[in-house]
Amino acid sequence: MRDRELYAKILGIFAPWHVTDVVLDVSAGTVDVFVEHRGQASWPKCGKPCAGYDARRRRWRHLDTCQFQTYLTADVPRVECAEHGDSQAATPWAEPGSRFTALLEAVVIDWLKEAASRLWDYASIGWARKAWLTWAALASRSRLEPMVRAARMVRTHLEGILNAVVLRATIAAAESMNARIQRIKQMACGYRNRERFRNAILFQLGGLDLYPRAASAHTKA
Repeated sequence: MRDRELYAKILGIFAPWHVTDVVLDVSAGTVDVFVEHRGQASWPKCGKPCAGYDARRRRWRHLDTCQFQTYLTADVPRVECAEHGDSQAATPWAEPGSRFTALLEAVVIDWLKEAASRLWDYASIGWARKAWLTWAALASRSRLEPMVRAARMVRTHLEGILNAVVLRATIAAAESMNARIQRIKQMACGYRNRERFRNAILFQLGGLDLYPRAASAHTKA
């Protein structure tokens, strides 16, 4: 009884879902938590109560219980909604279609984000390439859609990322220039046409030498 109550609280399981059994297999190094649906189900997106008409057994990977891999198993009813059609019922512990509990997904995503934040410290392009590709492989293997998309983006833009890492390239200079241009525009309360705006930018920021030639020569000397 205590095991069932404990895992119900850990997993955030509430009626109409109930933890019916917790099985520890020491030799296999696993904990299996069995959940049963009782009563009326709801459609996963709109949350409206719907009639269930059959069930499909599903299994989710959860956070480890100490050194034991933990899995959640449930027969998920299919429901029919007059507005949205039929689908599997909503499960409070996982996103629709996922094979992992939401808590495990959150931990994996946080870990991958933390790992990615450390990939900008490399000085060698060879080591940086190896580290970014390793991260992308881990993100893909997580099978979490946001991380899979991020891994695909990293592979697509890898050369640009590596240049930014090794050359310490940033957009700070461009942002600074844009801010100065915006100040010119604000000081004039706007410009009637692009040509005048362009001339004002070149006059203020173009590095033009506007001093008389003699004075310019004197200042350079």
